[in-house]
Formats: sequence, C-alpha cells, structure tokens
Amino acid sequence: MSAPSPNPPRDIAGWLSETIRARRGVLLSLAILAALGLATRGAWLAVRPQVAHSPQYLLTPASVSVTAPPAWVRGDVTADVFRVGGLDGQLSVLDPPAGLEERLAQTFVTHPWVRSVGAITKTPPNRVTLELEYRTPLAAVELGGALLPVDLDGALLPTRDLSADAVRYLPRIELTDATVRPPAVGELWLEPRLAGALALVGSFGSAWSELDLFLVRIDHTPGVRAGQRFWSYNVVSTGNTVVVWGGAPGFSPPDEAPFAKKLGNLRRAIAKHGPLDSVAKSPAMIDVRDGDAAYPRVVKKEGNRVASKDDDETATK
Repeated sequence: MSAPSPNPPRDIAGWLSETIRARRGVLLSLAILAALGLATRGAWLAVRPQVAHSPQYLLTPASVSVTAPPAWVRGDVTADVFRVGGLDGQLSVLDPPAGLEERLAQTFVTHPWVRSVGAITKTPPNRVTLELEYRTPLAAVELGGALLPVDLDGALLPTRDLSADAVRYLPRIELTDATVRPPAVGELWLEPRLAGALALVGSFGSAWSELDLFLVRIDHTPGVRAGQRFWSYNVVSTGNTVVVWGGAPGFSPPDEAPFAKKLGNLRRAIAKHGPLDSVAKSPAMIDVRDGDAAYPRVVKKEGNRVASKDDDETATK
C-alpha cells in the first residue's frame, strides 16, 4: 500500500480514511505494548515482596561495605549496626531506593562512632556500599574523677574502644559542676560551656601538644560584654602555667581578639620566657587577651617574704 500523500486531496473524507487505515497497524501495536507494560508492572508489583526477600537479594553484614574505620574504632561497625538496629532479614536491594537508603542512613548514624553517612551505592545482586564519616576523639572531659572522651561535636564516645593511655593523653576539659550529667554514649553533650572548650581545643590542632598544653579550665560564671553573654576559659600547661585565654573561637564577644592573635601572643610569650613544660621555670601565668604579659612564679622565703623565682636566682649568684 502506498503511503498517503502529505498534502490533503480535495476529497477530505477519502484522505482521512486512507490515513487511518495506514496508521491503524502502528496504533494497534502501541496499544498492545502499553497493555503488556501495564500487565507486566502489575505482575511485578504482586510478586515483588516475595522476590525482594529472597535470600539472594537480602542485605546482610557480609554484603554491606563501609568506609574503612580509623585505628581507634576497634569493633565491627556494620555488625553492630545490624545487631542493634535489627536489620537482619529486613532490607533488600530490590526495596524502593529512597526508602532503602533512608533506613540505612538513619540506622548507621546511630552508631556512636559514625558522625555522618554519605553516598550509598547498590551493586547487584545484594551488595551495598556506604561512605561513612567517623568521629575523632578530641578531648577528655574530667568530671567526678572520670575521663570521658568526646569529639568536636561533643558526642560522648565509647571508652571500650580506647585504651586508658589514649584517653589519658587527650587534651582535658575540666567540669567541676556537680550538677553536670554526661549523656548516653553516642549522644551529644548539650552543655554550653563544653561547646566553647571544644572549639578552643579544636582550634589549637597540633599546636596543643607543641606548646605543652594540658587542660582547659572554665570560669564558674559567664561574663557579659557588648550585650553578649559568654564563658571565659583558661588553658593550663603541663608545667602548670595558667594561660588566661578569655572567650573561645566562635563564642567570644565581638570586641575580643581573634584566636590567631591570641595564639601569636602566646608564642611570643614562650619565646621570651621559655617553654611551658616546667613547674620550676615556666611562668605562673600568661595573659594573651591583649598582649603577651607573663607573671613569674612566686615562692615563700624566710620571714614570710613573698619573692619571685627571679629573686631566688639573683640571690644565688
């Protein structure tokens, strides 16, 4: 049969009849394909639950891969999540993608060492890979004679994975308020004073150990300046030098020197007066809020006279 002319003839009715006959086969084929598609989809929806939960499609700890954990995470994160979250036999790679990924992300992020869940990738038949960001121990909160490890967010970390030495050598944050109670392991410690102390320790980075620093001490009462309520912090060195720091990064009043300037003041004071690792030789106090003023240690001499360490050295010459 010849194809209909693209230009309508004068006999409109005849032209329409010829066009319909020519395209009837195409329309019929499309209708059949649509019907088959609907039938196939209906059949798949009916059997999908049974197929999805066949053993070859179910997720197990062995079929889930995660970002390799750092050395301080000693347990099996995936096995822990499946056990505590009750995921065994519950998830299939054939589950709707949005629901599957949401369930995995919500469950994995409850693990005390997992800070966040990134990309989730599925690979047939039942492999799933998750990108995880792990928590890093930043400091140990000294509370009631115990040392409680926390990360930058203030999440309380599991002590079972950390050796006693690892916790003991973390930067310390002193909390002396008897009313303070720690959260459950893995939960955030919502303590305003702690947030500033963690920001301070985190800002030091490697300079913390380089400068022989040991502990952050928090003032008992907050200050108010420029209409802003803030906590002040002192940093204590391994040689028991008290560094008067003031407000913490991100929590200071607007008229206070930034962290970098205070750190520069501290470095200049150390260059003038020596390192902060000696109880006998290091200054008693350094105030870095507005400069690098240092105050020598004082000792009691005979006759109850209070003298500085420099006086002792002069007397022995």
